[in-house]
Amino acid sequence: MNRLNIAVAGVCLAVAVAGYLAVGKPGMPDNPMSERQAGLAEKIKNAPETLTPAETLSRLELAT
Repeated sequence: MNRLNIAVAGVCLAVAVAGYLAVGKPGMPDNPMSERQAGLAEKIKNAPETLTPAETLSRLELAT
């Protein structure tokens, strides 16, 4: 690899880490699936039209 490739890879890595720190939740553990599903069940009761496609799929997979 030449220096330009290494520099581009380093910039990409720095952007990825900065994006994770800005958008992600570093230092916070993942919620257990049971808590997530309970939250979705509550969301279905209160505002089912706000479910995302991923949330809908998660509930459908749980039902089967």
